[in-house]
Amino acid sequence: MQLVLVSGLSGSGKSIALNVLEDSGYYCVDNLPVKLLQETVQLLRDAGNARVAMSIDARSGGSLDLIPGYLDELKAQGVDVRLLFLDAKDGTLIRRFAETRRRHPLAQGNVTLDECLARERELLSPIAEVGHRIDTSDLYPNALRNWIRELMEVDSRSAVILFESFAYKQGVPLDADLVFDARCLPNPFYDPRLRPSPGSIPTLPPSSSASRRSASFSPTYATSSRPGCPHTRATTAATSPWRSAVPAASTAPCISWKGWPRISAPVAPWSSGTAA
Repeated sequence: MQLVLVSGLSGSGKSIALNVLEDSGYYCVDNLPVKLLQETVQLLRDAGNARVAMSIDARSGGSLDLIPGYLDELKAQGVDVRLLFLDAKDGTLIRRFAETRRRHPLAQGNVTLDECLARERELLSPIAEVGHRIDTSDLYPNALRNWIRELMEVDSRSAVILFESFAYKQGVPLDADLVFDARCLPNPFYDPRLRPSPGSIPTLPPSSSASRRSASFSPTYATSSRPGCPHTRATTAATSPWRSAVPAASTAPCISWKGWPRISAPVAPWSSGTAA
């Protein structure tokens, strides 16, 4: 089992680091009380979780002194423990709090932000030097995400690319990133040979005019839909589902961009008895 503890000053990027680990397949627990650390690790270990990430901050107070001893005990039990401590300059943290208008977790009464940061550093001092320190003062969020991925050696290419066909009469999928209009292709509904087909596989002879047009359409939009975000949904549209199903189904196996997985292309479950 691998356990990653994420700690550091408020505003230094702990949430960003935890989100990166969660997107990479880690079971994440945010703001865990220190005294529950060992029990939670054992519970998750018994449940079969191989990779776990937990966030601990200054709100645990004096119990933070227990963390070094807890980590030694977990290592003795065979747990691969790693501690990430995120830090930043006071000026940077003050600016971030001003931009987000968030309240510091230790803010009470008339205590200033400077005083909160000083108190937080004091509380976190027992673990500040134990783990890997990352200064995020000059890091943009994307740069911090890349640092976390490289440090933890997690796969940054865990992308999901979904090619899906749909019919305009049913509405455009709300989560579509790219939509390609396939209404320029012949409508198979009016061909008695093709009307019963769901469109998941080509049924026309390769030499036919409609087949050639479908074949030329697929590579056109495949080269245009190179994704730029971790989760991309490319859809092909038509007023009849079968017209767009063949390009969607034939394009997915042809994806060969470096680092991107090959996936299937589901056919939209529209009724086969409606004309376009």
